[in-house]
Amino acid sequence: MDYVEGKNLADDTKENPLPAREAAQLVKTIAEAVHYAHQRGTLHRDLKPQNVLRDVAGQPHITDFGLAKRIEKESGLTASGAVLGSPSYLPPEQAAGRQDQAGPSSDVYSIGAILYELLTGQPPFRGETPLATLIKVIEDEPARPSKLNPRVPSDLETICLKCLEKSPERRYPTARALAEELNRFLNHEPILARPASPLRKASSWARKHPWTFTSLATFIILGLMTLAYGLWEQNQLLHWQMAHPGKPKPVAEVLERFKEAKESVSLEVALAMNFFFLLYGIWMKRHWVRGTRPSPLLLWGVLLAGVLWTGWVLFCGARLIAAVVWADHPVVWADHPVFRVGT
Repeated sequence: MDYVEGKNLADDTKENPLPAREAAQLVKTIAEAVHYAHQRGTLHRDLKPQNVLRDVAGQPHITDFGLAKRIEKESGLTASGAVLGSPSYLPPEQAAGRQDQAGPSSDVYSIGAILYELLTGQPPFRGETPLATLIKVIEDEPARPSKLNPRVPSDLETICLKCLEKSPERRYPTARALAEELNRFLNHEPILARPASPLRKASSWARKHPWTFTSLATFIILGLMTLAYGLWEQNQLLHWQMAHPGKPKPVAEVLERFKEAKESVSLEVALAMNFFFLLYGIWMKRHWVRGTRPSPLLLWGVLLAGVLWTGWVLFCGARLIAAVVWADHPVVWADHPVFRVGT
C-alpha cells in the first residue's frame, strides 16, 4: 500500500479523547469507506483504531485487510469456531467464533467500538486477558460513554450504543446507514435512533442472565403465592372462629399435617437439589458462551425436575403457613439438627 505519513487513531486518544464533532466526522468517513468495501463484497473483520491511519491533513485511511473475507463466498481458510480479530473491537458473533454469522453489521459494530474509544479514550470492553475480554464482549453491556466523558452529546452516545448492540438486527444494517446518521448529527438534524427503553434494557439483561432472572422471578412468584395463600388461610381461620365461638382451634390436626409434609423429603435432599440447579446453570452458561446447544432430552429432564421441586416447595409451604396461622407456633424445621429455628 502507499505510505501514509502520520499516526493511527489509537495514538490520537492516548492522552485525551477527541472532541465529539471531530470524532463523529472521522467515523463518518471511516463508515463511508467501509461501505465502499462492502459494496465490492469485502468484510474487513478487524477494524480498530490501530488499523486506521490519519495523514497530516487529518484524513483517515483504513489499513490491514489481512483478515478480510469475501462476502459472496467463503475461501475455506477460516473454520467456524475460530476467533479472529482484536478482542476489544470484535462483535459478539465473532467473539463467540461464529464466523458464518459475520456480515456488514459486524463491521458496523467495530466502527462503533472505534467511535467509543475516540469519545472515551478506552475501548468498550477490556479484560485482564484476551479470553476475559471476549467473555465481556459476549456477556456484558458497555458503559455509557457519557459516564466516562460527560461532554459526549446524548445523540452521539445513542448512535454509538446502537452500533454496539449484541444482536446484529438491532445495529445499523449497513455502514452507509451509520454514515448517514452521523451526518444528521453533524448537521444538527434529529437522528433516527432512540435510546434503549427501560423495558428493553431489562429484557436484554434477562436474556444475558437467564438463571439469575429465573431465580428472581421464581422467588417473586412464590412470595406472591405465599402471601395470597396466607391471607386465604387467615380468612379461613376467621370464618371458623366466627362459626365456632369460644371453641379452641384444632391445633393438633394442623401440626400433624405439617409434620407429614415436612418428613416427606429431608432437608439434605432440598440442599442437594439447590446445588444441582446451581451446577446446571453454570453448565448452561458455558454452552451459551460457546454458541452450542445441550441435549433437548436433558433440558426437558431438568425442566421436569424443576416443576416437581417447585411443587414440593409449594406443598410444604402451604402446610407451614397453615400451621403458623392456626397454631400460632413457629415450626420451621424445629426438630432438625442442621436448621433449628424456634421451638
